[in-house]
Amino acid sequence: MEGYWKSDELRLVNPDGITRGWQAILDRYLAVYAEPTEMGQLRLDTLESRLLTPDQALVIGLSGC
Repeated sequence: MEGYWKSDELRLVNPDGITRGWQAILDRYLAVYAEPTEMGQLRLDTLESRLLTPDQALVIGLSGC
């Protein structure tokens, strides 16, 4: 989670729906992946990115392991 924006505005879209907020996403990861070895490696293919401000961007990606 170090690379994620630590904000309540962070969104994770998955087959179960949308998880909102950095802490909620971390909690979901910990519940779904009880052991770090179960997580595998995340690969994110960027589908679209848009610069919103000089230090913020909207990035839409598709993940795969």
